[in-house]
Amino acid sequence: MCASGSNNYAGAIDGAGIVSAEQLVGPDVATAYNGESSAMDCCNSCAANPICAGSGFWGGASDGMQCFIFISSGNTCSPVDFEALYSSAFPPDSGYIFSNGNCGVYNEAAMS
Repeated sequence: MCASGSNNYAGAIDGAGIVSAEQLVGPDVATAYNGESSAMDCCNSCAANPICAGSGFWGGASDGMQCFIFISSGNTCSPVDFEALYSSAFPPDSGYIFSNGNCGVYNEAAMS
């Protein structure tokens, strides 16, 4: 699920870095920081959680705060849609690296 280059794991869209994301549809999600120190470990942590909607990794954050996972509310896997925003001003993999989860998916949207 978390293989680099797969449709479930991305640090760039159309050659531009991902700078932000927002939730579009679905129930509220809880954000948990889990201490993973690489984007791949962060993705794998989310993939191992049956109610994870998605994950995000920001390498520039403080240790222990780099990986965050979005947990679907109510201990159930309710579908969640996120929108990933990107900008050509940011090189690929220089911003966020996001992964889809068991209960969620990222969609792209250009940043103005």
